[in-house]
Amino acid sequence: MASASEQGMQDHQQMKAHRKWPARRRAGLCFSPKRETVPHFRSAPIALFLIIWYNRDKTEEAARCGIKQKGARIAGGTQKMTMAEYRSSGKELRKSPKGLIAGVLALALVAGFAYAVRYVRSGMHSLELTEDERSAAELQLPSETETTADPNRIMYESRDVFQSDMSRGTLVLVTPEYPIEDQELGLVNVAESKNEYLSVGDVYIRLQKQAMDAMNSLAKGFFDATGHQDLMIATGYRSYAEQQELYERDLQRTGGNSSDLYAIPGASEYESGLSLELMIYTGGGFMQFTGEEDYAWVLNHCSDYGFIQRYPADKEDITRVRNQTAILRYVGVPHARYMRDHDLTLNEYVQLLENYPFDGPHLLMEDHRGKEYEVYFVPADPESGADVVSVPIPSRLHYAISGSNRFGFYVTAELDPYARTVETTAVEAEAEPEEEPAAEAEPEE
Repeated sequence: MASASEQGMQDHQQMKAHRKWPARRRAGLCFSPKRETVPHFRSAPIALFLIIWYNRDKTEEAARCGIKQKGARIAGGTQKMTMAEYRSSGKELRKSPKGLIAGVLALALVAGFAYAVRYVRSGMHSLELTEDERSAAELQLPSETETTADPNRIMYESRDVFQSDMSRGTLVLVTPEYPIEDQELGLVNVAESKNEYLSVGDVYIRLQKQAMDAMNSLAKGFFDATGHQDLMIATGYRSYAEQQELYERDLQRTGGNSSDLYAIPGASEYESGLSLELMIYTGGGFMQFTGEEDYAWVLNHCSDYGFIQRYPADKEDITRVRNQTAILRYVGVPHARYMRDHDLTLNEYVQLLENYPFDGPHLLMEDHRGKEYEVYFVPADPESGADVVSVPIPSRLHYAISGSNRFGFYVTAELDPYARTVETTAVEAEAEPEEEPAAEAEPEE
């Protein structure tokens, strides 16, 4: 059996080893790496204090027994207790467990305070929501926009357009029944605006800027495809006065009541500034554009640049103008593509568009690049006497307004590929255009 002093020393060593063991493992607790509850931090200092308090009597008694035995051996033997041994015994007495217990208790209080501070800080941190928790909480909140309109729905607003603008735009129809006014606004000089792939027959020829830009692109595409850069613009915009002068001069030449070469003033396509006549520049002269051989590329691809052949050979009964292969008219890319795919002249197309009013199904189409458009018609009465017409336009889409030169305005909107709307309805069946009375083919010059 171990002596009392040895037993006391063993207990003391166990107590020291116990203090070194991690508090969390002694307590038998499992801690979360981020969140720790209140008992985890409170239990460690309390457990340490209880262990020390429980063993204080045994430790103190063992130490005192060891000192008494040492003194007895010295007193009972032949040796005498020297002053050094007396001082040593006094030191051991001063090193009694009372001082040790007081020091350990002080350390326990400090450790408990540190744990308490850590707990408070950790508890404050654990009250904060993580980013994922905050996002989850927000998702569970009722949305304030659940009762608002569908964001994919096209929203419209009104825009006031002058009644006089009905004769302006890329889709205006120019015929003797629907004459046009001068279109000086927006004209550019061809000689100053053309690129290196185009030639011009006169330094005074002008075109609307949209038509000029598109013609530059077409000439560049023609060069890339064939290597030719000999397309020449021979005729462009004419004013009403210029058209009247040409018309009257031809009447004097023929002595008749009508001209075989020129349309009556106000009814010529050239007065729109959107039509042009092509010829082939040969270096020292020029020749007629027939659209044959390599030049067939122009007629086959002009719709990709927004042009149509204004007077095709097989539609003379509709246009009432004999075939004019060299005359191209700019209408815009989606419209030119639709007219080509459905074999429509401009006369037929504008009548078709009038069957798609704003408050009904809209006509859907796409260009050669896959961009989608909607087109609708807004009627207007030229005889109403109103100065302006309220035209609905899409609020967040690119759009263009063109007068019809007939009974209203056409609106073309480029659709967002990620937006669809109940107002826009794909129409499979085409409306039949109105029949116009056939008449003898007239020239267009």
